Amino acid sequence: MDIPLSLTLKKHPFIPTQTHESKHYNSLIKHHTTQKNDRAILETYTHMKSLNILPDNASLPLVLKACSRLHAVEIGKKLHNDVLGMGVVSDVCVQTAFVDFYAKCGMLWDARKVFDEISVRDVVSWNAMISGCVGCGEYWEGVGLFMEMQKRGLKANGVTVVELLKACGELMEWKCGREIHAYCLRHGLFGSNYYVGASLIGFYMKFDPLIAWLVFGMLDLRNTISWNTMISGYVNNGDCLKALELFILMLNDGFECDSITMLVVIQACTEFGDLELGLQVHQLVIKFGYTNMRKLIP
Repeated sequence: MDIPLSLTLKKHPFIPTQTHESKHYNSLIKHHTTQKNDRAILETYTHMKSLNILPDNASLPLVLKACSRLHAVEIGKKLHNDVLGMGVVSDVCVQTAFVDFYAKCGMLWDARKVFDEISVRDVVSWNAMISGCVGCGEYWEGVGLFMEMQKRGLKANGVTVVELLKACGELMEWKCGREIHAYCLRHGLFGSNYYVGASLIGFYMKFDPLIAWLVFGMLDLRNTISWNTMISGYVNNGDCLKALELFILMLNDGFECDSITMLVVIQACTEFGDLELGLQVHQLVIKFGYTNMRKLIP
């Protein structure tokens, strides 16, 4: 249940009642962000706007993230218009936040326009644009941005690689994905990031599960995401027995399951037709607190 803005202002320990000072409202936005309350963030921003107060450089990206998550396109566009003439948009973090907002709302042309206006782009700016292209299905454009990024001497990070591998997988571009893998090895990204490892496994699973298994075996860092990617990869490739064997190995190695693990394993049991193992998985579902089946939806 959402708390009305008037009550929120009274209850927040850092906000004097009925204050119009910018710093207090910016503090409130940050508070709602920690509470993951996007609606309260937008309510606070709307109240600020009525008082002719704009978010500062630190809280403005938080408002835009709330807009993108709630798909509040018009609010985000009006915010952009409000800050254009105030010099705030010249901040690279703010510009990147607008790139991310427009891209996540499917407005890739607007995102690219803001991106092109950034005078000094950092890796976060490039990632926002690459991620936006991949999210909107413009996979080759995302790969092209990565190539341009390299020409400008910027080093990609784990976020860049994850998005590029997603693009290569969707395009079924084996050679391109291998080159991204080589890039990871050259720049030390393979063994230092859970998500990079899982993305490589997911990519290779589309082509050859054996290579995916070899990559999995080479990972120094494994977590539930890595295991889930391997298990779901085998299920998607029709090898449910291997998926179930890997699930048992995961438990024996002391890794915790999550709702995604449970969903994939239940699917494997169903397709494999193993009632006994299905009953055992059911016991695990109860043990891990997933008795309400809605909890199994990630």
